[in-house]
Amino acid sequence: LPVRMALYRKRPDCDREHRFATTQQLAGRMIQQVREALPDRQIRACGDGQFATRDVVQALDEHSNLVSRIRGDAALYEIPKQPRKRKRGQPRKKGMRLPTPKKLAKCRKKGWQTIQVRKGGRVVKRRVLSVECLWYHVCKDRPIKLVIVRDPSGHERDDFFFCTDPTVSEVEIVERYYARWTIEESIRDGKQLGGF
Repeated sequence: LPVRMALYRKRPDCDREHRFATTQQLAGRMIQQVREALPDRQIRACGDGQFATRDVVQALDEHSNLVSRIRGDAALYEIPKQPRKRKRGQPRKKGMRLPTPKKLAKCRKKGWQTIQVRKGGRVVKRRVLSVECLWYHVCKDRPIKLVIVRDPSGHERDDFFFCTDPTVSEVEIVERYYARWTIEESIRDGKQLGGF
């Protein structure tokens, strides 16, 4: 059931009373409003790739995380190692550049594991590769867990997901993203059939 909703207005429909806000900015505001209403609860947000933006990630606090799709050509970096001795200047914000998720899916042979996840009411097997890294463009210095998901039968293309909390398991990340589709359907039915 929806706990928070916001009306998106197109730019021509906005005025001084109703300022324009992108869907990502509205999502960030809703996350913050839920946080204010439920300060002691963990917030686990999930959205498709259009919500993998700074506006949404900046709305998360240390007790919140986001699962979303990541671009196949995203610029990823290693988490910088802390220097042993204090050097002059600021410490590095990001480590060495990593291959893109698409390139990692093609070239990485080690580290894959087989998991079982729920998808669309049934249990399916998936091969996953997870990498802890930085997606500096969107998440700045907040580490993420990149999860590359492969259908062992080869019928579906590789998928690329991420979570802003690297401690979340691969199974939970994949299942949370797959479960998002039923929410999309309920929103569609609410608008088309229920008059929302």
